[in-house]
Amino acid sequence: MPIGFEVALPSLIDIARKLKIDIPDDTPALKEIYARRNLKLTKIPMEVLHKVPTTLLHSLEGMAALEWEKLLKLQCKDGSFLFSPSSTAFALMNTKDEKCLQYLTNIVTKFNGGVPNVYPVDLFEHIWVVDRLQRLGISRYFESEIKDCVEYVYKYWTKNGICWAKNSNVQDIDDTAMGFRVFRQFEKDGRFVCFAGQSTQAVTGMFNLYRASQVLFPGEKILEDAKKFSYDYLKEKQLKNKLLDKWIIAKDLPGEVGYAINIPWYASLHRLETRCYLEQYGGDDDVWIGKTLYRYYS
Repeated sequence: MPIGFEVALPSLIDIARKLKIDIPDDTPALKEIYARRNLKLTKIPMEVLHKVPTTLLHSLEGMAALEWEKLLKLQCKDGSFLFSPSSTAFALMNTKDEKCLQYLTNIVTKFNGGVPNVYPVDLFEHIWVVDRLQRLGISRYFESEIKDCVEYVYKYWTKNGICWAKNSNVQDIDDTAMGFRVFRQFEKDGRFVCFAGQSTQAVTGMFNLYRASQVLFPGEKILEDAKKFSYDYLKEKQLKNKLLDKWIIAKDLPGEVGYAINIPWYASLHRLETRCYLEQYGGDDDVWIGKTLYRYYS
């Protein structure tokens, strides 16, 4: 399911009904979507939405009873609502806010009339480039570029971690775990979730948390807890044959997770890991799941 779909679709259906468009609401698919929407709003109630930055800022389009005066205080520095063009466009329609207009004007100009489903994703791009070059066994050919990427991410690192883009007030464990692992490698109630308030867990988020937790030092209790939690989660998914992710349709995610579970980082041979990853790597064919399905091209 695309990001925020369980929130956006019911809101758009409500708008359609106000326009006298007849839409049945008793289908199994719609019932499931409404149930997911209700679960999401239980974890992030409307009063919380208006007080602190949450992932719902990425999916405001069509939502009713929004208090825009309060929400504008949670706007990102670039004028967007959590880097979502569609959410920001909805805010512009309701507020005529100049910062929203400037953000949208900038990306429409940058992308020659179209916009991506999320922008920017600069921290994500810099971290994942380093990770892929390492795992493909070719990082030694890109040492200066990797140094630039690491320094760029470190520049925007905060005490609470990072998100997929710089200057975000919402952090996630996926990008934070990847960044932490990269930094440590380049140094000369007991639950872990990717986003606070999320209603479903991401396999890749737990996978990257597990990988990051393996570079712990003795006595780092939080990383020890993270390692156990993420291992147990991934092992359970593996045993149930449910290693499917909500962020990406990858070539061989079960193979990647299986290797990590069976061969701890300290026991892995780098060239052997590279040989396995070459078979698992999907490259341009991997499909990422945002508000739309999309691919990254080299």
